[in-house]
Amino acid sequence: MNRYKDKDTNFGHQEGIALKDYFDTRITELETALRDKFVAQDKALDLATNQLEKRLELLNELRGNVITKTEYDARHYLLETKIEALQKIMNIGIGGLLVIEIILRFIK
Repeated sequence: MNRYKDKDTNFGHQEGIALKDYFDTRITELETALRDKFVAQDKALDLATNQLEKRLELLNELRGNVITKTEYDARHYLLETKIEALQKIMNIGIGGLLVIEIILRFIK
């Protein structure tokens, strides 16, 4: 019935061993390639994790240097108050100098 029966099912002992060796070798090669790929992925993951941790540390440092809006408003108010006080002192000083100059002009 099957004219290829002898060819398909009756491998000689040598052909069976050669085929088994081929598949054993091929499986070993694929296992090695897969293991190498997993090792490379682990290294890449470790590198990416380290870089991410460094970035997060830098962000935390920056976050420590940032003040809140409430703190900003309070500090800004203090600066405005100091500037206004200095302006009043300058105005009083300039006014005093003008008065002195006017008095000195009338005395001459």
